[in-house]
Amino acid sequence: MLDEAGRLAEITGGSLDALLVNLGSRMRGQIGGRKRMGKMIAMSTAEYDPELWERFDMAESLPQYYMSILATTYDNPYLTADQLGAIERRIKDPEKPAMKNTNSSHCLA
Repeated sequence: MLDEAGRLAEITGGSLDALLVNLGSRMRGQIGGRKRMGKMIAMSTAEYDPELWERFDMAESLPQYYMSILATTYDNPYLTADQLGAIERRIKDPEKPAMKNTNSSHCLA
């Protein structure tokens, strides 16, 4: 599982595609006769990374291989109202829109 995949290229100075290809190759094969699952989960906030969005869009053309999900903080059923309030209070950047329950999560697979 990769967290903040949209920032990996920035952090490592490399290409997100190259990182995903190299990591993906490690998820194949077998260990002790047991096949590896060959699956990778990449999560990210909506960073501006064209490679990330290209991968996201692959779910439309190759749904047998890719699944893309848009989810908001409000889609997490385990957060309490108090926890959501604390998250909302921490958003200080006036350029960022306030978090609203837009019910925008959907799956493209």
